[in-house]
Amino acid sequence: MTLLALVGALSLGVGAAPPGAARSTPEAVADFIAAEAERARLPGVAFAISDRSGVVLAGGRGAQPSACPSLSPDTPFEIGSLTKSFTAVLVLRAQAAGQLDLDAPVSRVLPDFPPTSAVGAATIRQLLHHRSGLAASAGFGAPDRERRVVELRALRASSAPGERFEYSNANYEVLGLVLERVTGLAYPDLVQRDLLGPLDMAHSTAAPSATPDAGLACGHQDWFGFKQVLRGGFAPAIPSAGALRASPRDMGAYLAFHLTATAGGVLSPEHLDALHRPSRGTPYAMGWSARTVGAQP
Repeated sequence: MTLLALVGALSLGVGAAPPGAARSTPEAVADFIAAEAERARLPGVAFAISDRSGVVLAGGRGAQPSACPSLSPDTPFEIGSLTKSFTAVLVLRAQAAGQLDLDAPVSRVLPDFPPTSAVGAATIRQLLHHRSGLAASAGFGAPDRERRVVELRALRASSAPGERFEYSNANYEVLGLVLERVTGLAYPDLVQRDLLGPLDMAHSTAAPSATPDAGLACGHQDWFGFKQVLRGGFAPAIPSAGALRASPRDMGAYLAFHLTATAGGVLSPEHLDALHRPSRGTPYAMGWSARTVGAQP
């Protein structure tokens, strides 16, 4: 529940008002978040509201159980599949640096995946758009990295590459392996060097421990009307599909980066546009879903 509150609050922070509607102030959005958190009986909520200039308002409220940290804008959360958007940025940076051809098959970058294998036959672009043919059931797998790579090599496709959209964590696990191969850096080190560092995301990490972290926001689930605490970090064997931890303030900075035309020097406007553009016939771009609410994209 805590994570859902974070994601919802961040989404509100960047949404544009429908044509003809009065634009909400950051304070009005913060009041709405507080009211909705109380209505949903959340044990706590932390948020950040951003515009193109950066974070314009951030806050945290609510008393979590004693085993959990008090929430603030700098409390790290497990952000799950929002990690995929970071991975996509890194892939486009590698393309811009001439390290990757998005339309090359994976086998050209990772020779251990033969061209006849399900993973090896897919292109980098198809992985980014979840059009590789890998099934949704393909990820996550073994918690040990070496065994997980063996599992990925043995995967069978559920459809031909490029034929249809099917969301699969395995796509972004493979992209993590591709990035490590072409950059020579471990995925957590690459994220730190190219994104968390340049964007001043000081309360975020791409290298979470498998053991519970005392500073990490607790997850919760409903249990017959009560909020039950879920402790324990999520540390998949290949972290590029869903293992980042980030604070609301840091995610506000990350969203501001995506709102800027210059992208803070991290990504060119052209690559930023490609990142957010859905593939043909689906609402999925590269690590992002692109949808319309009313008439507003």
